[in-house]
Amino acid sequence: MVLLPQHNSAQYTCCNKRAIVDSLAESLYFVQDDDFISFVLNGLDSSYGIFKATFNMCSGLTTPEELFGLLLQEEERLAEEHRSTTINTQFGSSPSHAMLTQS
Repeated sequence: MVLLPQHNSAQYTCCNKRAIVDSLAESLYFVQDDDFISFVLNGLDSSYGIFKATFNMCSGLTTPEELFGLLLQEEERLAEEHRSTTINTQFGSSPSHAMLTQS
């Protein structure tokens, strides 16, 4: 049994795009790494806008595996940002209002 990441995650997008590229390769149509990277980046939602802009400005020769690692880092950053926003909206903007407990 293969477990796929959540449908809306960058991991899912990357895995889904990789499956399409692999199918094309089986049909003897090989996709170059830079085309694959563009394919993945264009499939990301608007929450990755800053990531995509930065990647396009700074990237040299990046492999799909390196992109996958960068996407994992960005996904973790976005999740942390979301958690932080949730805490602030639940308890107000002042840290003194939040009771944080360690699990």
